[in-house]
Amino acid sequence: DFILYKHGPFSFELRDDLAGMQADGLVDLVIQDPAYGPTYLATNLSEQFLSRFPNTTQRHLAKIRFVAEFLGNKGVADLEKLATALYIHKNSRITAAAERAKKLVALKPHISLCDAQRATGEIERLVSKAAEKNLV
Repeated sequence: DFILYKHGPFSFELRDDLAGMQADGLVDLVIQDPAYGPTYLATNLSEQFLSRFPNTTQRHLAKIRFVAEFLGNKGVADLEKLATALYIHKNSRITAAAERAKKLVALKPHISLCDAQRATGEIERLVSKAAEKNLV
């Protein structure tokens, strides 16, 4: 479950799960750029763990690659806009993209309407493409 938080949707449960994975040695926190904080990276142990479950890994691999391809080159500011736009898309009853963009600006006043419209459009395309590829 996610709630709308300071920089976008946030899951306390996911945070706790990641802390557990770190405690189990499956992920490490690595600071790649001090301005953006740490990044979770898979450890060798996690690679060994995943290799024991090839069917499960294979079942989710296309979804992971799809999301990674879409988000992999995005910076933190773009991720905030996109994550909030997706949160609104999934959790509101607003059907019109223009109205969802206005909602994004209402929730995040530092985001311009133009940027909110762009993010909302990107999310529309992402959701549509995911549905075309049967990834939802």
